This record gives sequence, structure tokens and C-alpha cells, in this order.
Amino acid sequence: MSFDNIVQSFTNTNFQDADNALSQTDNIDYEGDNQQRKRISKQQQTILIELENIDKQYNLNIAQTYKNITKGFIFYNEDEPIEYITITRGCPYKCSYCSIPVGRGGEYNSVPLGDIIDKINSAKIKNINKILLLGDEIGNYGLGTNGLDLSELLNHILKDKSLKLAIRYLEPKPFLQHYQTIKKYCENGQIQLLYLPLQSGSNKILKLMNRSYEINNDLIEKILYLKKNTNVIFYTNWMVGFNSETDIDFQSTIDLVKQLDLHINTIIPFSERPNTKATEISNKITIKDKEIRYKKLFNIVQNLKRKRLALGLKSIGNIKREDIINRIIEAEDTSMQFD
Repeated sequence: MSFDNIVQSFTNTNFQDADNALSQTDNIDYEGDNQQRKRISKQQQTILIELENIDKQYNLNIAQTYKNITKGFIFYNEDEPIEYITITRGCPYKCSYCSIPVGRGGEYNSVPLGDIIDKINSAKIKNINKILLLGDEIGNYGLGTNGLDLSELLNHILKDKSLKLAIRYLEPKPFLQHYQTIKKYCENGQIQLLYLPLQSGSNKILKLMNRSYEINNDLIEKILYLKKNTNVIFYTNWMVGFNSETDIDFQSTIDLVKQLDLHINTIIPFSERPNTKATEISNKITIKDKEIRYKKLFNIVQNLKRKRLALGLKSIGNIKREDIINRIIEAEDTSMQFD
């Protein structure tokens, strides 16, 4: 059955009605008041306080840089509360490793514009002007309807100059399709974060993943333009150890990670999901090799982070700078399961 039909069968409730009534409201507190602190360690809390003191002492902005490049802070900034608004459900793509289409019944639905605007207006009443647009894939908003597409939706929302947006998740293909609109709002500071999962630097692997795009100069240049000329934060995923991934394929990912040097890089070791096409791909990577590749890419990402932090701390003493950077790196979550 489809996801909507499952909800209807087991609860006798229309899913759309439940979504409108219950999601993104203050009626149900799933997280508790202090959301950010639940996603960072005590060690990271201590580091943030220390960086805030360094900012005051040396007139820097390193605490914000740390939050911008550290997973756990980016969606849960206590200084600037965010309203979470789901605008799509399901995913129109059929990546060979992904079980979302299985769980969602292959459906892709867009939340009506009126519902989105109502939730934005409710947020503004609470003095919340930063909105996180959520979905398994939001770039195809409006697909299968006669309604707005993503560009038109962004134009409609962001005509209110007081609003800021974070976007999670946006696939590379619709990113390119709607680039001019995205670029406009990144340049004026209204789009502050783009979660753009890239997965691999190897076009061979992307094809096996059925990812619907290629890594090419056009995509790279557009990402780098926004990174260099706007304040938008890029969050991305890299998958290592996908079936048939050779050392050359993995090196292509390393090269792209270094070339883009994005703000937050999440590394995911490939894990097969039942009833997905990836299980049919031969030349499976051993658990040991997955772990080796994960650790290698993780260290590369950490070194990029180290350089960014060192640049922001260049005005303080070498010993103090190295000490705090080392503690920042040590505080990163290295736990990962390989199978």
C-alpha cells in the first residue's frame, strides 16, 4: 500500500488532514526546549563557549564559523530559532541504493501553497523569520500538479524580505534547473543554507547509483560561485564503498571533496537496503575497505576544516590556536557502523 493508505487503514485518518493539524506546531513538543544541546556533545558545548570568549577578546567571529561548519549546530541555532515546514513527501527519483520509494509507495506529493504560507505566518507571529523547507527531495516541488514549481514557490515566499530560508534536501538536478532563482536569493542573503547531496565524484558510480546527474564543470562552477560570492552554507553527503567502487572512483570523490571544500561534509559508508537495485550490482566492497575509505575521507574533511578554523584564528597565538583546533577535531563524532 501507499504511505497515505497505510495511515488511513491503521488509524482511519486522512494523512493530509493529520499533517495540517499536527506538524510544525507548538501543540506537540517532540524535542524539548533546548534542541541544539541534544545534538552536540558536552565537549562541543565547552568549545563553543570558549570560542565565544575568544571572539570577545580578539574581536573575531570564530564561534559562528565553528557552528557553520559543524554538524549538529546548523539546523538548531538557539540564537536564531527555525520553523520546520515540510513542503514535499516522497522522492521522484529512484536511486539504486535508496528505500524511500519502497517506504513511501513511490508517491511524491507537494504540500499546497496555502498550507505552507499559513505555517510561515504562524511562525512570524512567534517572531520566527527563518524557515527550514523540508522534504525527502524538495527540488521537484509541484511535480504532477498544475501548481507552482520550486522557483515560483521561492519567489512567493521570499517576496517577504524579512524571511530567511534553509533548504533540505535539494538534489543536484533541480538545483541546476532552478539555479538562477536560487542564485538571486543566495546573493541577497535570503537563502542561507543548501543541503545538496552529491554522493560521489565518480560519474561511473553516480550512474550505478541512478543519480540522474553528472559531475561536470557546469555543476562545479555554479556551486563554487555561490560558495565564493555569497554567504550560503553548503551541506552535502558523500557515500563511500558503493558496490563496484574502485580506487580510481574513490579518488575522484576525494578530488571533488577537496576542490569544492564545502562547509559540512557528511560521509556515509554504503550499506545495502533490501529490495533495492544496488543489491544486484556485483563487486561488493569489503567491510574493511569501506572502513579504510571512510577514515581516509573523514581525515581529509577534517583537515579542510582545520585549515578553515586556522584562518579564522590566525590573530591568536600559535599554541592556543593549535590547542583549540585539536580539541575541535577530537570532539567530532567518529562512530560509524560498517556492514
